[in-house]
Amino acid sequence: MKMELDQEQEYFCMFKEEYGNPCLSLKNLSFFCCKVLFLRAEEINWEANVWFTERLNISSERYSRSNAIESFSFLDIHFSKNRQSLQGYLKYLLTVTSLNLGTIRIHHTYIKEFLRFCEDSEKNITDIEHRSVGDYLKNCLCSIFLPKVIITSYVLFRHFCIICK
Repeated sequence: MKMELDQEQEYFCMFKEEYGNPCLSLKNLSFFCCKVLFLRAEEINWEANVWFTERLNISSERYSRSNAIESFSFLDIHFSKNRQSLQGYLKYLLTVTSLNLGTIRIHHTYIKEFLRFCEDSEKNITDIEHRSVGDYLKNCLCSIFLPKVIITSYVLFRHFCIICK
């Protein structure tokens, strides 16, 4: 459940050598294995790289009727401190708040984008300054983001930083 993308690739190559060309793609095989392990674990593994919502004991009213959210992935966050911080934040949103999964998905997406921006600058969440957030938001202003999205992002980043520190 904590296998990295490069480890998945290596495992898939060994699997292919041993058993020939499988009918599943690497992504499908990996997703299936992670899901089975996560769902069958005695306790929720909050350190897993992918969380599956059906195992998280979320009340039915928190599910989005228009958008079925099956999982939350942390695989594209490479710095372990950043990944742990995002996992801790999502655990907080899932277990302490009463936000619906659609709103939590928005938080997850925005924070992941911000963390990837930080990682491009070789920064952990513990190294983040107001200037880094400002640089990111200026970068967003130059893209297709709407002002409302930028304001929402800023509020989320502040909340994320408060929870993580």
